[in-house]
Amino acid sequence: MKIIQMMLFIFCLGLYPLFAVIANGETKEDGLVYLPWKENMEAAWYDIEIYPARTVFGRLERKPAIYKNRHVFRSGLICPASILTEYKGQGELYWRMRPIDAYGAVMGEWGEGRKLKESVIYLHRKAPIQRPESKTKNLLYPVYSFLRMPGAVSYEVAVYHEKPTEDDTPPDWTERTSVPSVFDEMPRLKKVYWRVRGRDNQGHIVGTWSELYETEGIDANIDVGILGDSITHGGGLMTYGPTDSAYNYTTYLSFPVINMGRSGDTTYDMLNRFDRDVGHFSVKYLLIMGGTNDIRIGMTAESVIRNMNTLKEKCKNAGIIPIFMTIPTMNSQSMQEFYDVEAADGWETERDKLNAWIRNERHIDIASLFDENEPLSPHWAIDGLHPDWQAKEKMGQYIDEQFRKIKRNMA
Repeated sequence: MKIIQMMLFIFCLGLYPLFAVIANGETKEDGLVYLPWKENMEAAWYDIEIYPARTVFGRLERKPAIYKNRHVFRSGLICPASILTEYKGQGELYWRMRPIDAYGAVMGEWGEGRKLKESVIYLHRKAPIQRPESKTKNLLYPVYSFLRMPGAVSYEVAVYHEKPTEDDTPPDWTERTSVPSVFDEMPRLKKVYWRVRGRDNQGHIVGTWSELYETEGIDANIDVGILGDSITHGGGLMTYGPTDSAYNYTTYLSFPVINMGRSGDTTYDMLNRFDRDVGHFSVKYLLIMGGTNDIRIGMTAESVIRNMNTLKEKCKNAGIIPIFMTIPTMNSQSMQEFYDVEAADGWETERDKLNAWIRNERHIDIASLFDENEPLSPHWAIDGLHPDWQAKEKMGQYIDEQFRKIKRNMA
């Protein structure tokens, strides 16, 4: 799903307040402020207005907005502190928000106006900040997500194996991006450190490096792994990614797992990284969900089954019990609408062949959770491909139930 990755995770992010102070020698007027609000799980983005208002005869009178942004992706915004300090008009500045769905339609009325100065958090660096809601655990392939900052059109993410002591410490891996989310290309077994800074349209650095953030690393004692593509890696509703726990089906499991999903993978890719990624751990069970990308781009079920059989053999040689999972249906029309791509002709037939093979193996029948005879409903996946949070919850709960049943039957 690499052709989808850039579209899928165009975030402008934030959720919970951060504790922040102003750096020495810098005034609030020079810096940035962070404006958070409560996340709406059905919203793809938000419409934000900042406006002056004053009380006239006991009634709050709203004036025309001085700031409008109808494309704030996710629940938070970084803006210049000067938006507060440079306003010299009558009254005080207020802000309000309303959610927008993936089709661009307003989802409800404007929220109650709130005083801006009482809602913002002053940031101590002129830099992006990590998305506070990044919570998914045991991601073998980390995703570094942050909020956009004013003046930056691209970003540089630096990753370190050891904690750097200086701002100019050379990174072990770096990536430039125009979207505020970077998918690591390498598996990270241990804790890594990362930071991000912005660049303008000339490539010049904007502000400074962000704070240093860290991943948790992988708990090597976990005995269940899940190998897959972006459906396993996580994300959905166009703007949510693997670190958004509600959009990751592993969140809804009652047992810990190592998430070995990698966005964009075909079963050939999964096979090629098996020795490196699965071989690092001593898992007893490996749940495998793959084939969606293969079939979407026109590969035959026979080629996918060959790869699955090889994965099965590799598991056997490593003393691992493989549990295959059937793949959900897709919606080519929705994919065309959101990504301007379509599933290959005859994909339904190839999917059915693949799922028929899986159902003759030790398996969990994910496909049965959705109507296999119809395109995947937008209720479950707005883009026709990546299940949204309701679907991920349904999948996770079913996997939990069926995995426990499989273990009991094997005892």
